[in-house]
Amino acid sequence: MYNLIVVDDEPLILESLYKMVERERGGKFYVHKASSAKEALEIFENVQINVLMTDIRMPQIDGIQLRDIVSDRWTDCLTIFLTGQENFQYAKEAVNENTISFVLKTEGDEAILLALDKIYARLDEIYEEKAHVLTLTNSLAELKPVVKHAIIDTLLFSEEMDTYQIEKMKMKLSYADIRFELDKPFLLATIRLAEGTDTVEREEIRNVFTQTLGGAYVILDVFLDDVSGILLAQSDSNNPNRLKGFIEIGYRICEKSELQIPDFFIFGEAVTARSVDEAYRNLNYRLYELDESEGIRIISQQLIMKKHVWKERVKGTTKEELQRLDQYLLHCDEEKYIQGIEKILFKCKELDDNEQAVTFSQISSRVLGAIMNYLPEDSDIFRKLKIDKLTNYCSHQDFCHAIVYCNEVAHLYFKKRREMKLDTKQFLVNKINKYIDMNIGEDLSLVNIGYYVGMNSTYTSRVYKEVTGNTLNHFIAEKRIDVAKSMLEDPFVKMTQIANAIGLHTSSHFTHFFKKHTGYTPQEYRKMVLQGENR
Repeated sequence: MYNLIVVDDEPLILESLYKMVERERGGKFYVHKASSAKEALEIFENVQINVLMTDIRMPQIDGIQLRDIVSDRWTDCLTIFLTGQENFQYAKEAVNENTISFVLKTEGDEAILLALDKIYARLDEIYEEKAHVLTLTNSLAELKPVVKHAIIDTLLFSEEMDTYQIEKMKMKLSYADIRFELDKPFLLATIRLAEGTDTVEREEIRNVFTQTLGGAYVILDVFLDDVSGILLAQSDSNNPNRLKGFIEIGYRICEKSELQIPDFFIFGEAVTARSVDEAYRNLNYRLYELDESEGIRIISQQLIMKKHVWKERVKGTTKEELQRLDQYLLHCDEEKYIQGIEKILFKCKELDDNEQAVTFSQISSRVLGAIMNYLPEDSDIFRKLKIDKLTNYCSHQDFCHAIVYCNEVAHLYFKKRREMKLDTKQFLVNKINKYIDMNIGEDLSLVNIGYYVGMNSTYTSRVYKEVTGNTLNHFIAEKRIDVAKSMLEDPFVKMTQIANAIGLHTSSHFTHFFKKHTGYTPQEYRKMVLQGENR
């Protein structure tokens, strides 16, 4: 529903128009009234008015002047002019893009109702388009980190990188408006933070380096868990020493901001989409060797390969199964998740300690990512799990004990997901109800509620009725009546205070609203309540 205000300086005409519109189009508009432009502007200050229906000839500020003021300050408001025959030509000349119609008062109610239907259809078009744009904007903002994570996950852990996979990733980057070019070489770095780093500090550190590098590089960056991340940096000159120089600038910013200084391990040469997985595995071996902070290190291919030789079996089914775990966690399929873990364990029997540590890191980061992405922020699972045990392989006795703990956390995650019974429509209704409870004194038009949930008002209203059996307007009215009744029990609370508290703003509007829904005026209800208490 939309908010409409009728403005006319003649009391009888104003009351007649108000009652007619409320009677005939009360299902489409919340109707407000004002006897002057000044009174109308006071209502505009408190309520988001969508339609101004005003007489032209009024003292002090006439209808056209009122429209101009409203158009400057409330640009989305549409106007219908009501005019007498003598003002008809004047009204036609005053029409602008926000003036949808002008109606001769002599044409009667049908002409006014036709104009209202026209303006209602126009409002639906406008706000559905706005909701669509908002949804796309929100979706793009939400899509970017998801796409980044998916791209890096594919680059680092795919069994074989072929042309088809690269083209699919390029398409995802294009959809998310990310300029990283997979056909060109780039630099790879891993990031390591201190154990126990909280999310806020991690994001602050991430922002420092994103801003520092952003002018010189196109970057893809994700954190695989709370303390370790990946950075892909691309420029015309993919020189590791140049990247190191920019990271040193970020270090100085971190020092001045009193943030911790992360460790960076930069692979010593540019890599491609087809070779980055091997470079990452080599860097990971170096990472798990280190017990103390190393600052920024450029690790050459020769240094790594001299110390470690990766077993070819790591390139086999293990990585494929690791990727599948993401899908099992997303779709809450615990049985397949357990089967996937068993296959990975079977493949990992003959791996050395470093390779087992890398495998644990990949499993634990997926479990933690699922918890962060698919459970609500206030879930009690965060109080039950020990982040350091989930992210630090060295805190476990051996590989088997580490995987057992990872499985315990995963089981708790699956249990929470099943308990939640995540139903999208029910979640939407719960979100709307909470918004209404928190904003009962504000403008609760379907347009605003649709904005809040990122959907158009028509769909929002339809889903709400489908799930609850009640219309959204009925629920809002019930909530407002409940609050009003509670406040009316206090004889010292004024009617204007109650009207403001439930979003109606004028005592006359509140009185009309209350009687419509209860059969009593607020004064009559208060009298009955107080008399009942005195008996």
